[in-house]
Amino acid sequence: LILLPLVINSIRHPNNDFGTCTATVRDWVAGDTNLYDESHAYYSYTPWSVLIYLPVAYLPHPLGQLIFNTLSLGLLIWATWRLSRPVSWLALAISLTTLYTGMLVIQGQWDALVLACFTLGWLGIQQKRPWLVGIGLVGMTTKYSYIIVPLLLMLYAIRQWPIKELI
Repeated sequence: LILLPLVINSIRHPNNDFGTCTATVRDWVAGDTNLYDESHAYYSYTPWSVLIYLPVAYLPHPLGQLIFNTLSLGLLIWATWRLSRPVSWLALAISLTTLYTGMLVIQGQWDALVLACFTLGWLGIQQKRPWLVGIGLVGMTTKYSYIIVPLLLMLYAIRQWPIKELI
């Protein structure tokens, strides 16, 4: 509740990461950019990340960011619950009431998507389902700036899988 006025204000103004990325996606679809030119220097995601922003890029900014933030919070709650199994929903709510969660929503970042993809990959490791691991690894690479440690952790966890199970 403390962050609610700030969140509402950020949804109204497209000067955050969400606004920058959706503007870049719209320019790319129109043929005005190649994603990584000097006019879009702040778009530092992999090319397939365009597919994530495409469904909300043409909606009015407040509605698009509201949908994106709702999806991000849902993924954050799901991933945290699956990875930590807290004793109660209250413990989960308290653990997610942080400045990081507030900034995730205010900036419209997709760190929750990366965490959800890691969680999906980790479930694939636990259940010995290589296709889930693959989806998790590809999803994690959309924001490549800080995936090295989780990537190495996942690769280490599957190091003893027989090759025939990986194909």
